[in-house]
Amino acid sequence: MRRIGILALIFHLSICSFGQILEVSPISLGAAFSIPKAETIESVSKVSSGSSMVLTTQSDNIFLRPLSVETGFPIRLLSIRSNETKKVRKHILRGDSLFCMIKSVEKNNSAIFESVIYTVHNDQLAEAERHQVGFTKPLGRKNAQPIFFEASENGKVSVVARQFPFVKEKKANLFVEITHYPTSNTTSHTIPLPFESDDIEITGITISNNGLVFIGAKTGIKLNSPFLRKHLLYSFNQDSLELHEFDLSVDKLFIDRMAIKNMDNQIHVLALFSSDPFKQGQAAGFTFFKLNSQGAEVEEKFIHMFDSKTILDFNSEAKPGQGIEDLTIQAVLPNEENSWAIMDQRYLDQVCTTDPRTGIITCTDQYHFDGILLKSLPDSEKSHFIGRDQVDYNTAGDYMGQQTFVSDGKLIVLYNDHMKNTSIQADRIMNNPGRSILRYVYVNEENKLVSDVYQGLDDFVLLTKVPGYQINGKVVLLLSNGKDFKLGTIDTSRL
Repeated sequence: MRRIGILALIFHLSICSFGQILEVSPISLGAAFSIPKAETIESVSKVSSGSSMVLTTQSDNIFLRPLSVETGFPIRLLSIRSNETKKVRKHILRGDSLFCMIKSVEKNNSAIFESVIYTVHNDQLAEAERHQVGFTKPLGRKNAQPIFFEASENGKVSVVARQFPFVKEKKANLFVEITHYPTSNTTSHTIPLPFESDDIEITGITISNNGLVFIGAKTGIKLNSPFLRKHLLYSFNQDSLELHEFDLSVDKLFIDRMAIKNMDNQIHVLALFSSDPFKQGQAAGFTFFKLNSQGAEVEEKFIHMFDSKTILDFNSEAKPGQGIEDLTIQAVLPNEENSWAIMDQRYLDQVCTTDPRTGIITCTDQYHFDGILLKSLPDSEKSHFIGRDQVDYNTAGDYMGQQTFVSDGKLIVLYNDHMKNTSIQADRIMNNPGRSILRYVYVNEENKLVSDVYQGLDDFVLLTKVPGYQINGKVVLLLSNGKDFKLGTIDTSRL
């Protein structure tokens, strides 16, 4: 067992303001409604009618619940259900459009894949576009490579990608299919990659509103050496058929984890690195770069090493050459005034007990969600630490973690805290939603942290694992008391 006990988290009070008394709560709640426990809640999002919609799944079935603008109560239940021959394998919701990857099994046991777009209009669900994905099928061979499926933020372009199967001493090739909606114009491409087919791994894919495809990849796999492994980003322009390669590697530093954010036709990449390839999981700092709207050039790039104070905040001790253990990139929030990187500390621990009579050892998993780091990308001096301390048992529950937003240039962090906490020092561990309360923290105009909790929510707390959204200066969230659900709307101008 790597750790025993709870990390001591230190926070300097001199940069914070606490306990603001709000005459009128900036959060309003809709009507309570229920969702069957067998369904997994994935998101709450906005639709063109101005209302919200909750998306849930159960097995290979998808359920959509449009909510009333006036009450926040579900108007009706819409569903897309799988059967014995057709199953929904992937899905992406973009506004009123639901993009699905459907796998069909034919009588000869061969499988075909279809890309289908469903639209929600006036609380009705309809199929808007369907076509078979034109995967190349090598004779007598199966392709075990994963399928990547993504849609642009505006819901007008989708992409399907899959690496060709391994061929000895042959270079890797990537199949890419791009579909424009609502024109249903579909084009497919075979993109040759400058690595042998067993020496590159596609790690992710995204597509911009203007149809540029971005491909994350890891190479140097065959050599199995952390010194020679590289993390790459490719951009593919289907109009010019140009493929640009960007090497994220940093001299004498080793990339560990990476996040890619696609916003306003620009790619923002944030990657953690370690100073020792054998100490993966100890972040010494991060690198950030931004591509231009054509995906052909790097507009901005820098490398930032964590200082001893930041390491001390997370680890409770700072030794020479030590990094931040178990740091995770939670979000990259681009903004015209000040872009932010949000990172937090997450790890799995165990508590074990031994029965003295039988000698049987029983272990319980502990999922920890600890301190939060807010890091300004253009200004390295703007850095804040929130000493949050959360733990859950057996599984990482829906109430763990945080959600972050930038509204009117203001960075806002929302998470569940222990109801007796008076500050963001994490005086007590948040390990039971029944003893929790929704807390907000934001960076004000003086670059100070301001924090308070929302009173009067009738035991409803934030379903952190269910992403909310922003609209007209407001943040819309899904809250629960463990039994029912309510839509919460926060007016960020009143914080």
